[in-house]
Amino acid sequence: MQRTPASIDVVIRTFNRPHKLRRALQSLRHQTCPPSSVYVVDNGTNPVTRQVVESESAKAEGVTVIHYLRSRVGSSRTAAGVGIGTSTADWIILLCDDDFLHPERIREDRWIIETLPANTVLIQHSFLRADYRHRRVWLHRVSSGPVPLASALLFRGMGPPGSCTFKGEPARNHHPFFKEVGVGDYDLYAALLEHGQGMGSPFLGFVMDDTRIPGRETTMGTQLVGMVLEHERRYAHLAPRALLPPDEFRRILRQEAAFYLGKALGLKAFSSSYREIALEQVQALITGMLAFMRQRYFYWLPMKSRGSVSLSFSGLRRMDPEMADLVETNELPE
Repeated sequence: MQRTPASIDVVIRTFNRPHKLRRALQSLRHQTCPPSSVYVVDNGTNPVTRQVVESESAKAEGVTVIHYLRSRVGSSRTAAGVGIGTSTADWIILLCDDDFLHPERIREDRWIIETLPANTVLIQHSFLRADYRHRRVWLHRVSSGPVPLASALLFRGMGPPGSCTFKGEPARNHHPFFKEVGVGDYDLYAALLEHGQGMGSPFLGFVMDDTRIPGRETTMGTQLVGMVLEHERRYAHLAPRALLPPDEFRRILRQEAAFYLGKALGLKAFSSSYREIALEQVQALITGMLAFMRQRYFYWLPMKSRGSVSLSFSGLRRMDPEMADLVETNELPE
């Protein structure tokens, strides 16, 4: 007897960016294998957002049902929780409104799901971050095979939520998004990998618009430091399960905190409230400072950093013309 294909819902968090939301919804309408349902969770105040949802819903009629939901204004974490909690699908893709999917993403997910062990809780795809202002992309390749719990605990190799497809039941039962403090993405990965395994996929299924423009939601560097320390506190009990000695777990996360501190404050970190971390992790702090310099002043140089390779748009076209077309045809006016 033929198996019923797994249902896959898409949850989109949106905050006052209806023009970008439209692009995200269009990428779902153009899927070669449509999602089961789409839940747009609006945590903003722009009335055009709902109009975009209604317009795109009419175009998708008979293929995919698009639901409009509200959540607490200003909290993307709560919006994620509302969408995950409302979905009843076997699997869930969680997007932000500036994300879009490769047209084959859901078809690829369905094919992968057919072969997965029963205890798999997430599929991690390769992904791109696109900076349209500087005409560059950051390409992150994921290898086929298991995604270890240590990756989620130590901020290693995991991408934005849209690069993952999450199993519905554990996501609904264990997502952490109603806790207002946390790192968000890595909270979710750690909370789920505690209850099953992850699987990596080299398929390049997701693009994040990483253009830094006014109005873009970006967490401040010093906020990230506090979030990393909260992550250390919240998930320290999982370190032994990931074969991480407690001292090593703490040391690596403090390096991560110092990296963000270097990007945010530079040498001023030594006179900040995080002085202890700066003194303890000087090398990581300097690495963060250099990363800031590269991003601000030397963005045009190809480089490898933290698992990603940067390319110009023309370099991406030489390497992967299909992905270059996808990125370039989805550019939005500022």
